[in-house]
Amino acid sequence: MLSTQAAFSSRIQLAGFTLPELLCAMAIFSILVTAGIPSMMNFFKRYEAEITFRSFKNIASYARVEAITRRRDVVLCPRKANTEECGTGAGDGWKQGWLLFVDRGDSPTDITAADGDVLLKVYESVADDIDIELGGSTGSSRLDYIRFMARGNSFPSNPSALFCQKDSDDVVNFAGKIIIFRGRLRVEDSIVSKGECDAL
Repeated sequence: MLSTQAAFSSRIQLAGFTLPELLCAMAIFSILVTAGIPSMMNFFKRYEAEITFRSFKNIASYARVEAITRRRDVVLCPRKANTEECGTGAGDGWKQGWLLFVDRGDSPTDITAADGDVLLKVYESVADDIDIELGGSTGSSRLDYIRFMARGNSFPSNPSALFCQKDSDDVVNFAGKIIIFRGRLRVEDSIVSKGECDAL
């Protein structure tokens, strides 16, 4: 009976970790987690910026298709904060989100149901650390709308949308640029887009 207890107690001593081993493992684990958190945050921010970029690209493509299908002008405009109206004044901008609507009236920045305007899509505001620069072919640094017409072309004829997201050290984490050439969308080379974001 005594030999069985001795064998059992020796097995207990061999199983498990000692307190110093556990403390050492926890210290290594905490160092790895602490070092990994910033890179994980940058990953999630980059992912959010890429989703925003792709959403804008998709809604612009959808706008062109809707204009051709409906044989009506379809307008993409910046959203006035927390409303379903186009924002055109100071303080409003594409960071507040955007609206897509069928424009049957005479104002491309005014959604009027009496004119037969139909709201198609509403996109919510984007994250604070995502910068959006829209410009036209005339060199304007600010666009109040992009109009897609029934033939598939756009006004202005060559608008572009630059999306930038920088980390806390002002290093570009995401850069994407869409160029709409006569209504057709293309994505600019990422190296060129990154260079433009660096310049902001």
